[in-house]
Amino acid sequence: LDFGIFALHAMLTASFLVVPELLHGALGVNSRDQWLVYLPVLAVSVAVMVPAIIVAERFRRMKTVLVGAVAALAVSQLMLAVSGQDVYVLIAALTLFFAGFNVMEASLPSLVTKTAPSGSTGTATGIYSSSQFLGIFVGGVAGGWLNQGYGAVGVFTLACALAVLWLFAAATMRRPSYLTTRVVRVG
Repeated sequence: LDFGIFALHAMLTASFLVVPELLHGALGVNSRDQWLVYLPVLAVSVAVMVPAIIVAERFRRMKTVLVGAVAALAVSQLMLAVSGQDVYVLIAALTLFFAGFNVMEASLPSLVTKTAPSGSTGTATGIYSSSQFLGIFVGGVAGGWLNQGYGAVGVFTLACALAVLWLFAAATMRRPSYLTTRVVRVG
């Protein structure tokens, strides 16, 4: 889970060093008006995220949904690396990326607190949070370096490689146990 949040935020930071330029090149949208692209993409991705989380929690398919979301992230990065200049591929890849991203942002913190031993929840969430910010740092540094030397394709290739590593880790992790919280009032 810690590697997952590291990879997720490294991918986000690295990718969005180059996505604004792709939007400008493919759609002719300047940076001031890119919200016109991001808003519908985000709306569709949230519409995908909500049922995915419901299925994960209600039908106890968290691992399946988690692996599917990581696969969506990997495919989105591959699409951007191969055909990021194509308008339709760009929009589809961004929607797929944000759908996977939103599922992860909704489920990973919950999984960390559910899987941590009861006396170590604070430590587990601290390590998780540190991994998140380390991912942001590494994504920015590596993405910037790769963008200078290899352009957007290099950045998306790195992000895709991170997603594939994470996909392997997610596919081989143990299925999370399902817990129910009960509050007992004392005195």
